[in-house]
Amino acid sequence: LAMLGDLVNQQALSPSSFALSVHNAVAAIYSIARGDKGHSVVVAAGRATVTAALIEAMALVADGAPQVLVVCYDAPLPHDYARFHDEFACEFAWAWLVAGDAHAAEGVRVQVQIEPVEEGGPCPNGCCRPGLLCFDRCCANSPAHRSETAFFAQIALVWVLDGGLMLDRFMWHWRLVATALCFASFGVGGVLLWVLVFPVLTLFVKDVNRRAQLARHLIQWVFRVFIGLMRWSGVLTYEVHGLQRLARPGLLILANHPTLIDVVFLISFTSRADCVVKAALLNNPFTRGAVLAAGFICNNAGPPMVADCIESVRSGNHLIIFPEGTRSVPGEPLNLQRGAANIAVRGGLPITPVVITCSPSTLTKGEPWWRVPSRRPHFRLEVREDIATQNVIAGSSGDPQAARRLTKHLTHFFTLETRCER
Repeated sequence: LAMLGDLVNQQALSPSSFALSVHNAVAAIYSIARGDKGHSVVVAAGRATVTAALIEAMALVADGAPQVLVVCYDAPLPHDYARFHDEFACEFAWAWLVAGDAHAAEGVRVQVQIEPVEEGGPCPNGCCRPGLLCFDRCCANSPAHRSETAFFAQIALVWVLDGGLMLDRFMWHWRLVATALCFASFGVGGVLLWVLVFPVLTLFVKDVNRRAQLARHLIQWVFRVFIGLMRWSGVLTYEVHGLQRLARPGLLILANHPTLIDVVFLISFTSRADCVVKAALLNNPFTRGAVLAAGFICNNAGPPMVADCIESVRSGNHLIIFPEGTRSVPGEPLNLQRGAANIAVRGGLPITPVVITCSPSTLTKGEPWWRVPSRRPHFRLEVREDIATQNVIAGSSGDPQAARRLTKHLTHFFTLETRCER
């Protein structure tokens, strides 16, 4: 307000006054003085300030903050602006500490302790709002505080503190049950394919290549149903972009690997999908039948594996490889192996990259399936434009150096792309 006077009097504005004129100046100076680098949010919403601040605090706690300090303060306007007051003016300040319930499966629970207040004269909207669940006693002589805004604030917060949390907890438990049912159906389906369907396919289709293609088509359909089941049951949501780039034959598809079901997503949207899989899947009764019937390439095949991969792509298949070799660990740098780069270099194959993100993270390396996140995870798959291998490795003295250079390029690419998506 002092700066407005300076403008009227055509005086130069003070930079320090300007810096201190914004709403978050007090919090900023206080945090600098304390050396506190924590997160802060400033809310100024007139009569709805306290309501907005408490909802913001609840959202931060629900998003993972252990506790949020809500501080509300105000002071009367200067004399020249006193006529713009829309409520009783006085100096006040109060604070609430909003914290989550560590024993709750999801969401937050707020305990409100209201100290007795003296009935009597009016007080500002923000000053009485801490007692909003019992404001009949507070500001008894201030009819303005029984306004529609105050009533809406009470109803909104009661819903957030009660009904919303009950619904969130119910949905969390439902997702836990639905996740168990989905993975159980995946396991049962894998066994049934192994012992019932694939033997019949072997009996009636003698041509090995034709049989493998039929098995891969069937696996693609089953995986698409599985992904649809997880989406329909509320376990997850997903979006896919750039699928038209997979319509071409004979692609080398490289993708990052944040979750357990990345390969399920990719195969479900890829026709004629071949895949490099861990040899351990042959020892798993839920996956053994699919790996054998589809003729997927095991990663323990040794030197012939590179030639098999190149031949698969040249025959028109879409070869899916996760260059990391295993799921990435959240917060740690990506560590790509050189196997995928060797295949691209020796085969002279362009690379079709697929960027996969999941928020919030789930089914990561070492994380059990029953550790369901607080909210429904959302998967995003984007098929990017091809990477011209020959342009990346130009000038290399040989295949080993070319593979190292391409691996470094891919590491930088996926690190940058996944960071941008987050």
